[in-house]
Amino acid sequence: IHAIRNAFSSISAAFDPTDTTDSASFLHKIDHSGWLKHVRLVLKASWDLADYVHNSGVSVLTHCSDGWDRTAQMVSLAELMLDPFYRTLEGFAVLVEKEWCSFGHQFGLRCGHARSDVSNDQRSPIFLLWLDCIHQLLRQFETEFEFASTLLLFLADHVYSCKYGNFMFDCEKARVDCFDKYAATNVWCDVQSKRDTFANPRFSPERTVLAPSTAWKNIVLWKAYFARFDPTFVPPVECVQFYS
Repeated sequence: IHAIRNAFSSISAAFDPTDTTDSASFLHKIDHSGWLKHVRLVLKASWDLADYVHNSGVSVLTHCSDGWDRTAQMVSLAELMLDPFYRTLEGFAVLVEKEWCSFGHQFGLRCGHARSDVSNDQRSPIFLLWLDCIHQLLRQFETEFEFASTLLLFLADHVYSCKYGNFMFDCEKARVDCFDKYAATNVWCDVQSKRDTFANPRFSPERTVLAPSTAWKNIVLWKAYFARFDPTFVPPVECVQFYS
């Protein structure tokens, strides 16, 4: 979690619009941040899981230190690669609720919700890294997903906004209590009501299993996320954000 947090801080700093360093220095900062390395490693490990299941016909037991960071990343990505259902809007909602919310990812701890200590060493953009991995899949297999990258940006913003009960607290019980007591908003209700915003117009699925390339040349920067607030980026990246 510490390496991921440091990598995110470093790559975000590279898009500081007041930084006037040359392009070579910029590319060095992107590379030196290590963020894309982490994206590639998670994608590669996830495909290894999917490959074992699909091509070797074996079950895979997956467990990281606590079971709710890397485990959630890898297992949910493997399911995206293996099952077209999870590549639909409805299926993607099921996937997030199942592998991230119900199985105990601590959104409150990792995102620092309602915590004033910004230096807390338990903060780490684990869910955001997962969204970047999906961005890589969307780029390589654009027609296989019913949703577009706008959904990823929406979730990237609102995992931190505390607007939706789905991404608050550190366990399922606390979230259920929040929905019951405070009538918290469900993120998927808003996603469904704005389907046109998040739908992929090129959706035309033909594959059952997605085998992504994890070659370095095919791991690309998520410019729509990282560069959207940098007015010096040429050509400019559309400033899409969903805070409201």
